[in-house]
Amino acid sequence: MESGYFDRSLEAYGQTGRPCRRCGTAIRREEFTNRSSHFRPRCQPAPRVPRV
Repeated sequence: MESGYFDRSLEAYGQTGRPCRRCGTAIRREEFTNRSSHFRPRCQPAPRVPRV
């Protein structure tokens, strides 16, 4: 098993601003509670923000 092989199957992580392969919408990165999430606004729901 090769180190770092998971990134080959990820379609949104690290792709901020690039078009989604499905719908063409720009991939967004949202930051929350010292973490972040990459998502495709049309294809995926926005990440849930934990209540503080």
